[in-house]
Amino acid sequence: MFELSIERLSDGSIIELTEDEGKYQLTQVDGIELPEIDMATYDIASIDGTKVSNIKMPDREITITLYIRGNVERNRRAIHQLCRVRSVMRLHFVTKGGGKYIDGYVKSIDSNRFDNLVEMDITFICPDPYFKAEHGVITDMSRTYGAFFFPFGMNRVVAV
Repeated sequence: MFELSIERLSDGSIIELTEDEGKYQLTQVDGIELPEIDMATYDIASIDGTKVSNIKMPDREITITLYIRGNVERNRRAIHQLCRVRSVMRLHFVTKGGGKYIDGYVKSIDSNRFDNLVEMDITFICPDPYFKAEHGVITDMSRTYGAFFFPFGMNRVVAV
């Protein structure tokens, strides 16, 4: 069991890619695995090996390959209307382990419009390379600052 849907975050429009194989036949999803980390090291003359100075996870690039079936022109247009280049999208993945999502920007949409069976590649760049649980309690601590109130704050200065 594997489900994949794409949601445009600006208005909540969703297209289900695995719901109806009469419209879309999903053939491949690249980039689900963790990308290779970028590691910076430096040598020290008095020890063997190297020291690690920095480790960074690069952006994740996810490419979805699918065939458009049925009313090809209508189904292709639906994807083009939803997935506009540079727009922020949310990819929802549902497996046996539960639902996960990742946010990313549409980098490119490649398709051949002149074949009977249209193959389409949609590429997303995800600056935050980690998947998040659909029903997580807290996903990012930096988004919780408005939830707290401090009654004894230093917002008033009294002159004597």
